[in-house]
Amino acid sequence: LQHPDFSAAEQTLHLLVRAKRLALNNFLVQTMLPNHPLYQSLASGQTEPFYRREEQARRESGYPPFCQIVTLSYYHRDATHAEREAKRVADLVRERCRFARHPVVIIGPNAAAAGRRVRRFAWQIILKLDNQTDGHPWPPTPPHVDAQPLAAWLSDVPDTWVIDVDPIAL
Repeated sequence: LQHPDFSAAEQTLHLLVRAKRLALNNFLVQTMLPNHPLYQSLASGQTEPFYRREEQARRESGYPPFCQIVTLSYYHRDATHAEREAKRVADLVRERCRFARHPVVIIGPNAAAAGRRVRRFAWQIILKLDNQTDGHPWPPTPPHVDAQPLAAWLSDVPDTWVIDVDPIAL
């Protein structure tokens, strides 16, 4: 539940509702956050108020389904090289976003929440693309070019990067 992800509460509620259905008699949850709306919804069996609050929070914060998220991840065995490459690609992406018809929020580059994995340093850039469009297709396109698929828009990102559109977790 305290995982740094915008959908952590929703995923936790979904998991607990499934587990509760499988319980034969009693279902007990031990938590340090007993007043969290998630547990109140679970106890009452009324999940709609939880989802309404979640929807409002996501709308205000600009998270899916009110935006599209794309993560760009880079892994390298050398920490300095990984950081330098992440900054270079972030600058490249910022340059491409100058042509956006709608706001693009660029978060990072940052050392990825996963940190170091299997002797490789991880860096991540997160793009939040506004879904509150006025009928124009995404992704944003340069004004002189007709609509392009997202893959074409991110074509400048080297193939050593992992591009994840609508990632399950951040």
